[in-house]
Amino acid sequence: MVIYVVSIWIKDPVVGWCEKSSVHTEEICTGSKKSDITLQSLQDREKQKHDMLQGFCHQRFKPNIILSNLHDAYQKPGTKFLIGNAGFFVLEKKVQCHPNCPKYKSTHEICDWKKQIIYAKPFNQNHIKVKDPIKLLIDRS
Repeated sequence: MVIYVVSIWIKDPVVGWCEKSSVHTEEICTGSKKSDITLQSLQDREKQKHDMLQGFCHQRFKPNIILSNLHDAYQKPGTKFLIGNAGFFVLEKKVQCHPNCPKYKSTHEICDWKKQIIYAKPFNQNHIKVKDPIKLLIDRS
């Protein structure tokens, strides 16, 4: 199964989140405090939108890149992959919830979709576009 880019989002300081059909990786990283990007599967994005009980992240979080699907290998820190000709490596991130989040206060659990978010950093800056395939380079699973 080929995994590909479904949509690309950048955070513009003036207008907020903007959807793009093509972008340079530097433009995505400009809106990030840590110069990393977030990726999420279309399935997890839909799960996020349709949760009955919503928390802070349901309203605030938007991934930079939405993918058609995800493979477990992309969840492992150190995994390297290409989107088009741009190279990325997966970062280790500890998923936490805000202690005052209404959903977390109610369930005391981190949202399932939030555990599936990939945090990555580019190691080879380049253009990416919607429908670009993702190719696994180094599998850390």
